[in-house]
Amino acid sequence: MTQANAASFDTILPRLVAAYEQGRLVPFTGAGLSAPACHLWPAMIRNLERSAGLENPAGNENLTVRALRAVNRLQARGSEYLANEVRNAIANDTHAIPPQTAALARLWWPVVLTTNYDDCYVTAFRNQYSRDVEVCGRTQDDVHYVLGAMHEPTRPILWALQGYLGGPFGQPDPRLTSEIVVGHDEYRRVAYAEPQFRRAFAEVFRSRSMLFLGSGLREPYFLDMFSEILETYGPCARPHYALVKKNELDIQFLATRFQTIVVEYDSHTDLIDRLNRLADAVAGQAFRRDRFSLALRTERHDDSAAAVHRLTVIRGPLPVPSAPAECLAVSAGGAGPSFAISDSIQAFLSTITSNLSRTQRLGAASIAKFREIDVYAVRARDDGDLRSLRVIRGATEDLLDAALEDGYRRVFMQVLAAGGGSSDIRPFDALWSFIESVRAFGTWARRHPLNPLELAIHVLDPSIYMEIARGRLDLEELLTSLDLRFWAKAVYPDGRIERQYCQELEDAPLGEFAQWIGLDPGLWQVESIPPIGSAPESGVVPVSRMRNEPLSARVLPGGTLRFTPLPQAAPALR
Repeated sequence: MTQANAASFDTILPRLVAAYEQGRLVPFTGAGLSAPACHLWPAMIRNLERSAGLENPAGNENLTVRALRAVNRLQARGSEYLANEVRNAIANDTHAIPPQTAALARLWWPVVLTTNYDDCYVTAFRNQYSRDVEVCGRTQDDVHYVLGAMHEPTRPILWALQGYLGGPFGQPDPRLTSEIVVGHDEYRRVAYAEPQFRRAFAEVFRSRSMLFLGSGLREPYFLDMFSEILETYGPCARPHYALVKKNELDIQFLATRFQTIVVEYDSHTDLIDRLNRLADAVAGQAFRRDRFSLALRTERHDDSAAAVHRLTVIRGPLPVPSAPAECLAVSAGGAGPSFAISDSIQAFLSTITSNLSRTQRLGAASIAKFREIDVYAVRARDDGDLRSLRVIRGATEDLLDAALEDGYRRVFMQVLAAGGGSSDIRPFDALWSFIESVRAFGTWARRHPLNPLELAIHVLDPSIYMEIARGRLDLEELLTSLDLRFWAKAVYPDGRIERQYCQELEDAPLGEFAQWIGLDPGLWQVESIPPIGSAPESGVVPVSRMRNEPLSARVLPGGTLRFTPLPQAAPALR
């Protein structure tokens, strides 16, 4: 875009939507996105000066110098004291999520970068999706996790580049308060002293399109980092974008030197409007991937008319069956002979028939069949009517067995056990249930090579279909792999963390695996992430108690086994 033909928001909006759908758009937020819930930089510095007992200097001293002076005095009282004073300095009397932050959180972002210390975005995301964001910092373990999120499913991440305090809406996060840096000079020193952070930032900068919002593109230390990346690696594969207030930045300089297209707006309300327009455009996009389909190859795989096993993932709600060989599968709860159907599913089924009576199938406690309509109820629950990933695969295979026996050839299914709005009701994200159902179909199809069946899984949850669209969830691997690919993370008593990529047979005993990676089963405990079952043993348990348990009972593809020392095995503190 030449200066005479400056970019308009209408012009770049389709590109922003396309980059978002492909997983290439990453917001980079600054102080402007959290105002007025949090003070902007000048007010924050004034508050820190008051806390430090400093006079507000007159004359031409800039904010950088003033910040450094105040931080040096506060830091002499300890890092915890400094973090508390910074938390107080940013807090405003406005206790509402800023509308621009709420607008940003309308979309499901796998990764958001921020220079802010606050939890405005974390809270807005939780309000929107009833889920938490993983907050990461600059440690080696954190940057490895962020880099992994570029290529595999993870919880949504807020990458706090300058530390994180957890306020004003929540409690402080002790793990990241030690990473708080205030002042440009201090941040530059920290960044250059942490090469793993700079290299991770460079990979994100080069492989994604950043969307700068309320961020410090005028700050020399960021421009220095961008310059270093471009000089070392060459031009980025994707352009970056910035939404800024009019006349605040040099449009030509950023476009020609940093591959950043600047779109200006007149007032703060314009930013809110444009973020809402982005969310609306994503929801109403004209062209997008609405399904992903894979067929099991046969000797006649070039014959498009041949009946084959097929998995299709469809972005949208369940349809009404329209052919004799089609049926639906809805998620249910309940225990024993009782099958509980949610109000929303009952409302949908009532559009098909007014008679919702059903009979339980013999030999499959997880399946019930409605009498008058082609609909199964699938109950993927542990004893006590508790959602559990441990039973998803078995329930899915029970469904496929029942459909085949009843003569169906196409099954339209919901994601199982994916409802609920609070963490105690839903101990895992719907993505993991989806993964287990896909694995179940692959196993079932190999076991029934001569009985082709089509399974269509309908998804509404963005944590599922966006992972597939963005290439972070490999359907082919889930359908065909006979072993498990997962992560093992060992947290040693001295704080050292080792994270290993693992690929093992499902029936490998947990104890043997621990020994294989160098851990004594008698000295360590293990936690499954996500939790596999609903029973107490799904939490942190001694490896020795589960040493003969197969890995498949403890970890899912893409999941993590987190090993920590048993309390009595940790060295005594002196």
